[in-house]
Amino acid sequence: MVKKDLALNYDKNMNQKFFELRLNIIKKLFKSEKHEVLVDIGCGTGIFLDYLHDDFKTGIGIDNCKEMIDFAKKMHKKKNIKYIIGKGDSLPLADHSADFILSMGVLENIKDKKKHINESLRVLKKGGKMILIDSNMWCFYFDESCK
Repeated sequence: MVKKDLALNYDKNMNQKFFELRLNIIKKLFKSEKHEVLVDIGCGTGIFLDYLHDDFKTGIGIDNCKEMIDFAKKMHKKKNIKYIIGKGDSLPLADHSADFILSMGVLENIKDKKKHINESLRVLKKGGKMILIDSNMWCFYFDESCK
């Protein structure tokens, strides 16, 4: 697949049942609270932040693939969300700055899982919540071109 087509086809190739399952889990964990800062590490096209935009004051989508971030900025223009290029093992965020962190479909694609988790915990506020979901090749679409 050509890199420029990756973002275009990303959401189309996502397993819809797995998407809905993750969205429902997140919504239940929110418990009708409006969070200050939600960070989505490995945000891809920004689809989760777009769906959840009413549940937080500020959303930050981070992905290491420029094409994904460009697509998210173009397609999801909610004023309370920003998208930035970055990696989960060196997040461009201050210590204890997020009260909710999502990292879905990221762990299986990185070598140093411990570093990713520790970096996420560095950014997470005391009492904050973090969801780490590790999927497999049968339930989530991934393309090697953005590693």
